[in-house]
Amino acid sequence: MQAKACVAANMYHMRVPNAATLRIRPAIWMALGVFACVAVLSGLGRLREAENVLLGMRFEIRHTQPTTDDVLLLTLEQPLSAGGGAVTWPLDRLADLVTRLDQAGAVIIGLDIPGMPSSFAQMEADGADELAEVMRAHGRVVLPMNLAAEGDPQLSRAGEIARYAGGPGELMRPKSLDPGLLALPPAVLIEAAAGIGANNVFPDTDAVVREAPLAVSWNGMIYPAFWTEMVRLSDDLPAGNLRVSDGTVRLGERAWPVTASGEALINYRGGYRDFPRVSYHVAIGMTPDQFRALVEGRIVIVGADLAPLTGYLRTPLAPRMPGAEVAAHVTDNLLADDLLSRPSPSVSYLAALALALLTAWLVARAGPFSGLLMTGLLLAAILIVGVGLFIMNVYLPMSEMLLTVALTGALLVANSAATVDRERVEAETRLRSRLQTIAGIGRLTNSSLDRDQLLVETLRWAEGEIGAEACSLLLMDEGGKHLRFEVALGEKGPMLKDFRIEVGKGIAGVVALTGEPVIVDDVLTDPRWATDIADAIEFQTRSILCVPMSLQDRVVGVIELINKREGVFTDQDVQLLTVIAHQAALFLETARLYRELSDRVDFANAELRDAHRRLSLEMARISTLVDQMADGVIATDASDRIVIFNDAAGRMLDIDGDEALGNPVLAVVDHPELSSLFAMPLSPLGGSHETEIVLDEETGRTILAHIALIERPEEQAADKCAVFTDITHLKQLDEMKMDLISFVSHELKNPIASLQGACQMLTERVNTDDEQTLQLLDIARRQGRRMQYLVQDFLDLSRIEAGMRLDLTWMEIADPEQLIQIVFELCRQRGSGHGRAIEVAEDLGVFWADRPKLESVMINLIENAHKYSPGGGTITVRILSREGQVIIEVQDEGVGIKPENIARLFHSFQRIDDDSYGRVSGTGVGLYVCKHILEAHGGGIEVESVWGEGSTFRAHFPHFTAAPGEDGGPPRISA
Repeated sequence: MQAKACVAANMYHMRVPNAATLRIRPAIWMALGVFACVAVLSGLGRLREAENVLLGMRFEIRHTQPTTDDVLLLTLEQPLSAGGGAVTWPLDRLADLVTRLDQAGAVIIGLDIPGMPSSFAQMEADGADELAEVMRAHGRVVLPMNLAAEGDPQLSRAGEIARYAGGPGELMRPKSLDPGLLALPPAVLIEAAAGIGANNVFPDTDAVVREAPLAVSWNGMIYPAFWTEMVRLSDDLPAGNLRVSDGTVRLGERAWPVTASGEALINYRGGYRDFPRVSYHVAIGMTPDQFRALVEGRIVIVGADLAPLTGYLRTPLAPRMPGAEVAAHVTDNLLADDLLSRPSPSVSYLAALALALLTAWLVARAGPFSGLLMTGLLLAAILIVGVGLFIMNVYLPMSEMLLTVALTGALLVANSAATVDRERVEAETRLRSRLQTIAGIGRLTNSSLDRDQLLVETLRWAEGEIGAEACSLLLMDEGGKHLRFEVALGEKGPMLKDFRIEVGKGIAGVVALTGEPVIVDDVLTDPRWATDIADAIEFQTRSILCVPMSLQDRVVGVIELINKREGVFTDQDVQLLTVIAHQAALFLETARLYRELSDRVDFANAELRDAHRRLSLEMARISTLVDQMADGVIATDASDRIVIFNDAAGRMLDIDGDEALGNPVLAVVDHPELSSLFAMPLSPLGGSHETEIVLDEETGRTILAHIALIERPEEQAADKCAVFTDITHLKQLDEMKMDLISFVSHELKNPIASLQGACQMLTERVNTDDEQTLQLLDIARRQGRRMQYLVQDFLDLSRIEAGMRLDLTWMEIADPEQLIQIVFELCRQRGSGHGRAIEVAEDLGVFWADRPKLESVMINLIENAHKYSPGGGTITVRILSREGQVIIEVQDEGVGIKPENIARLFHSFQRIDDDSYGRVSGTGVGLYVCKHILEAHGGGIEVESVWGEGSTFRAHFPHFTAAPGEDGGPPRISA
């Protein structure tokens, strides 16, 4: 049923495309139509307002930028006088201003004064003589002229400005200006000026100034603009150097692209009052040095800054900006060649066309939502690219591209949505008709597990549903080279069982090779048709439908229908037969897997029976071994119930093992120590624990109990297993050993004391000249002393093993260095070749300890140093005081101790029998006794050793300043 649902879902998605039904070619035609409409609107100027908004948006995103210091504005905030109905300034004041600017080092002076071309033209020439004189003195003053919308033509004065003209020609004029109207300054000023140019700026229809003319035409001649003349003077070019051709204004080596009206886009860098400026009234109050520091080396534009004097202009970065400030922007752009670069209009149209085609290609291949998303992404990309280019001073109009992409995307998305809805309805209708097919196949599959029966029923159902005369199913052989007839229906079906078809030959072979379904309406005209099988069974074939049976991208067979009874085979027949073929392939695979699973289950059962037999044998073997063990064994499960209880455990604990099995261990074992052993947690102890338990105090019966966890990874709780070893005889032997040692030690004390006394008496009476005798007596005395210490070690050992406390006789030790000397003398060996060194800390002072036992500790340590440094070397003994402790260190330069042997050093009768150390004599109790003597003093002993380099034993105990009393020792000496 799961396969049936998957096939239905795949069929549904196959027949309901999300956007693929909208073909690329219609989409491209639609995109071309949209582009044509947008191009017409753009050519008629209908997109100009939208483009202006987009340009303003780019200025706002880029925001203001630092302006240049090359141009200075000198602003006139109020009129100096008024006359003739127009606001003007007295020429003597202007002359004084030009003189001051000349003296301050102004490079170029541009008099962009409102009213000068019109009002000054009415003045008498001699009234301008003073101004003309200072203009000649400076030699680089530029005056404005106006193309006015009203006034009388001044054709008679054209000769006065002829030297500035760039030659004959006509430029398109803005609609706000009437042709042939010119306003000029007085002739005397024109003659004295170094340059004269039009200072008109023409606002767009929304009253925003975005462009400025670099050249104007009047009466068939082309004249420079006011700011163009200032750039000419800055480049030291002669008058009349301006040239206009092919949409470009050229001035010397400079070339600027312009529109048909000679205008260029202004690259506004600042807003209102962002340009360097100084007011007239501030300037006349400056000292000459201050004024020179401000003006020298700059181009100075003199103009008005108040509404009564000049009209404010709207710009993309400021709603109110004086004309003189706009002139400063244009001049700065021209000097720095920093105008906004505008590609040819054809670039915008080509980009819009390319984007329209791209939108059509992308959206036509996507669904409605994806198409809408792609359209949005394209619009965002256009905006990002446009803003990015603008930041690099490239102005690319975006209105045509945005409108083309938006309209194309919207139309295609709407068309795609409508198409998808229509085809969805059609697909749902087809789907309902096919669900019955899938349900029928599912019923067949669930009704039988017989492979051959199910294949026959499936083919019969397909044959009847599609209406074919014959139907057959061919399966691929294991080598993948041939197809064999597995099931064949029809009158001649049984005759096909013996035939095989080579893959790649015949229609069925081609389908098996390519994995693609095939419909042939007339097999006689198809070159792939092989007639040998049809001729052999004498069956007339007219048409054929053949589909592959695929499983995991692998063709496992084919199904073919022969001769449709009514009409011809259709795509719907292909779809239906493909579903049937897929279901048949799944059934065959399921049948194969079922057979494999059955074989594996049979094999697993056989393996399980064999494993069970082997496990039973192992369990019997283990049970026999456990029952025959001399040690007792008790094992519990996770619930602490007994699962193993051998005979030895029953004899030790006097418990019937058969009755104990299956019962809680705490209910069976009543000995308190044994019960505690099974109840204690073992995880903190590393999973195991070992202890001695006395089962019977009267008889002294003792066992060594070892219990460990048997962990199961899949469970939190774990089994436990305890092994009990009867060590009663070992404990008895140990007691006998300790009794013998104690007896022998006590019995040896008196003879050794007598020998010591006899040696002392002989030493006092012998002739002092008999050195050999004295040496022998000294040896006897020292060896007797060593025997006393050895006997005392055994006596102490017996007390320690008996669990008794060592008695200490506290003495004041004020001569630690002499103590070490005495010990060295007692340990002296002939021919040993060892050096010795004694180090006593200066701040050691007096300390209290049991002197004989302390001597015994030092003798053991120094003798070990002699034994384990056979090659000689220095034996160093140090006594230090540190942090309230007396520390005694014995260091040798011998063979050292291996790390794995250090843990065994301080156990009784534990000697390191290793060939690496050579033949070393000893009892194995010295260090064990030393450890307990130091613990009785309240201290301890440690060892540091490096194999092959030597060892250092470090004994320590509290630094008492007096003998400890019954209530504890006196205060320790602080470190």
